Amino acid sequence: MARHSTQTDGTGEGPGYAVIPGRAARSNQLKTQSAVHARIRGAMVYPLFLLCVSVIVVGVLTTFVVPKFIEMFVNSNQELPLPTKLLDMGMTFVKDSWWVVLIGLAGLTGLVMIALREKRLRLSLDHTLMRMPLFGQVNQKLQIARFARTLGSLMRGGVRIVEAINTTRGVTSNLAFERGVSNIETQLLKGSTLAKAIEEQPYFSEITSNMVAVGEETGMLPEMLLEVADMYDQECESAINSVTTLLGPIMIVVLGAIVGFVVVAILLPIFRTSTMIG
Repeated sequence: MARHSTQTDGTGEGPGYAVIPGRAARSNQLKTQSAVHARIRGAMVYPLFLLCVSVIVVGVLTTFVVPKFIEMFVNSNQELPLPTKLLDMGMTFVKDSWWVVLIGLAGLTGLVMIALREKRLRLSLDHTLMRMPLFGQVNQKLQIARFARTLGSLMRGGVRIVEAINTTRGVTSNLAFERGVSNIETQLLKGSTLAKAIEEQPYFSEITSNMVAVGEETGMLPEMLLEVADMYDQECESAINSVTTLLGPIMIVVLGAIVGFVVVAILLPIFRTSTMIG
C-alpha cells in the first residue's frame, strides 16, 4: 500500500495526509533547481573571467602607470586634458577617501537587506524582477516550471488540488508570483477551474493555461502540469544560454570602454606634448 495515501480519517484531511508526496515534490524541485543553478554558474564563467581580467588591467594602470604620467605632466606645468583630469580626480578620491566608499557600500547593502524584509518593498522589487528585459523572462519561466512541477507531483500523489496549490506557494522564490498563486487558490475556492484561474494571473503564459485546460478536459491534469514543467525547464535553459551569450559581448563593450577611457587619459597628454614639440 502506498504510504502517501495514509490519513487519519476517510476525508483525506488527516494530519498525516500527503506528507510523502509533498516531500517527493520538494525533492524533485530541489534537484531541478540545483541543475538550473549549475547551468547558470557554468554560463557565467566566461563573463566573470572577463570582469576579473579587466579589473586587474585597470588596477595596474591606475596604480602604477597613470600616477607616474600625471606626476610627470604636472611637474612640467602642462595643462591636463579633461579625461586625464577626471581620471586623476577619481583616483585621488579613492586613494584619500577609500573609507567613505566602504562605508557607502556597507550602508547601501544594509538598506537593501532592510528593504527586502519589508513585504511591500519586496513585492515591488519582485514585480520589477519579473518585468525586467531578458532576466525577467528567465525568472518567469523558472517560477512557472517550479509551480507546475510541484503541483503536478502533489496531485499525482493524491493531494487535492486546493491543498496542493497551498503547498505550492512555498516553493516559489518570488513574492509577486506567490501572490499570483494565492489568487489562483482563491479562485479555485470560488468554484473556478484551474485553467481559468491561471489565465487571469499576469505572470502565467497563455500556453500554460491552454495546456492546463486540456489536462482538465482529458482527466490528465497532473501529467499535463509535469509536461508544462518540462517544457519550461527546456525554455529556461535556452533563455539562460541566450542571456549569457549576450552578456559576454555586453561586458566586453562596457569593460572595453572603461579600459579605453584610461588609455585615452594617458595618451592625450603625450599626443599634446608631441604636438607642442613638433
